[in-house]
Amino acid sequence: MNLFTIIIVAVTACCFVGYIYDLIFCRKARNDRIARAIKEKGDKFTKKDLEELEHENFFIDQSRSLFWVFFAVLVIRSFLFEPFRIPSDSMMPTLFDGDFIGVTKFSYGIKNPFTNNNMIDTGKPKRGDIVVFKYPVNPDIDFIKRVIALPGETIVYRNKQLFIKPVCDDISEKCDKLIKLETELVNKGEFNYEGLELERYHERISEDLSHDILINPYADNSARHNLYARVETEEQKRDIINRSKVEWVVPPNHYFVMGDNRDNSMDSRFWGFVPEENLIGKASFIWFSLGYNPEPKTWFEKHIPNSIRFNRIGGIE
Repeated sequence: MNLFTIIIVAVTACCFVGYIYDLIFCRKARNDRIARAIKEKGDKFTKKDLEELEHENFFIDQSRSLFWVFFAVLVIRSFLFEPFRIPSDSMMPTLFDGDFIGVTKFSYGIKNPFTNNNMIDTGKPKRGDIVVFKYPVNPDIDFIKRVIALPGETIVYRNKQLFIKPVCDDISEKCDKLIKLETELVNKGEFNYEGLELERYHERISEDLSHDILINPYADNSARHNLYARVETEEQKRDIINRSKVEWVVPPNHYFVMGDNRDNSMDSRFWGFVPEENLIGKASFIWFSLGYNPEPKTWFEKHIPNSIRFNRIGGIE
């Protein structure tokens, strides 16, 4: 449970105590004195009189006013939707640094807000879903990436190309082979990284879902992926030495995730798999977006937004 949730729970609990105290001990006495004042003053009873008679001490008044507000925020944030700010460029071109998104928390289960354990199962992530999760290395940090492979699947990332061997219920030739994900070059140079032109591709990650990715043709990250490579044969060892092939098998109840900005994303290639219990929810829509100077020269230009990107508000693919 993060700091914001702890604060909301604490404030809601305090307001609840005040609300119940008012309900049990104060409300009847307050209604009685208002009734007496109306009887005594008759037509001379004013709205100002009512406001003065309704007043209790500061704590009771605030608890009466704010309890249901904080309770609604707690329920919505714990079980329905949670706001999340994109903190980096790892999900470009789908999500930009400065995008504020809504995370649907009930997509993968109704969770206990204190322990994050599933209370009611409502579904599982599908390949291609963009998910927010607790970073396995440090659960106090929330990450956002795209689900690439599901439990039991084999994934290979070779020469910046994804291959997946899905889990099948029947035994067939298709189930025994790695499937190359189809990609199509969209453009080059629309995005840049440290002065290098990036290539934008359209990638079909499943039969009914495709999305865009960014590739840096000059980057070679494969050496850093070796920690989680499965090494069983001499051929695989030669592949790793040649820095041309890395293969993973996703364990049960875990997911393999990657950023859409493939050469600028710290993801499952580096730190491993995402346990199911770390899932927070599915990224569903962009509700606000702030723009920053693409070539900042000062700290101010780097951290202070200079525009609101209304054209980015909407659904997420």
